[in-house]
Amino acid sequence: MVLKAKEREMKVTAQFGDELSEATLEGILNSDFFNKIPNLRRDPKEIIKSEFVILMLHIMGKVLASS
Repeated sequence: MVLKAKEREMKVTAQFGDELSEATLEGILNSDFFNKIPNLRRDPKEIIKSEFVILMLHIMGKVLASS
């Protein structure tokens, strides 16, 4: 499980190169956006591609979350 988690982390980091810092990744994982939409996150300890895309769309102002 640890190996799989590291592999996923490396894939995400490789997609963004040096642009995605550990602090940025931590901010993504702990975003308040996910608290506003119940049942959006499959697992609070990781983020899947679709969840990440929805969060990025929210950051760009394309998806709104009701509070």
